[in-house]
Amino acid sequence: MGRRYRTASKKAKTQILDEFVAVSEYHRKHAIHLLNGKTDNGPIQSNPCKIARSRRIYNEAVIVTFLTEATRREFIIDIGHSCGN
Repeated sequence: MGRRYRTASKKAKTQILDEFVAVSEYHRKHAIHLLNGKTDNGPIQSNPCKIARSRRIYNEAVIVTFLTEATRREFIIDIGHSCGN
């Protein structure tokens, strides 16, 4: 049904959508997404160009080191007054 909907003319799409909404009792907008091949998780056919990248997971030691270095640098700048003077 989705393939038929995607290739149909505007007038035919309206008729297909009306029938689909009447049978499924979905909201029209949700039915349009389903008939166009889209789900809540993205397109049904995966697009290799839009691969989700994994987020970095830092362990506690890396976070502590980063915060320590950032704090140390900020402290040195405040004491030395070397910025802008």
